[in-house]
Amino acid sequence: MTQREANRKLGGIVQLDDAYLGGERNGGKAGRGSENKRPFVIAVETTEDGRPLRAVMDPVPGFTKAALSEWIGQRLHPGADVYSDGLGAFRALKPSTRTR
Repeated sequence: MTQREANRKLGGIVQLDDAYLGGERNGGKAGRGSENKRPFVIAVETTEDGRPLRAVMDPVPGFTKAALSEWIGQRLHPGADVYSDGLGAFRALKPSTRTR
């Protein structure tokens, strides 16, 4: 099952977002600047009426165009209709990308 999930590509309508996971450290930076949090990409393929079909959540080295371009090639079918919050690095997506 793990291998099957590792090769899953999402298509159609895909909602995409960034996240950071990790514990809180006393005296450390909060939010995106925290050195003890790991960046993740979360993507959900939905029906036209917004119901979730499939989801993936993967760690990435960072939210750079290079890192996200690689992730996109591994996880999204060409021509996917992608919606995101407009994070600058998501501009690595193809022209079919829409942001909200």
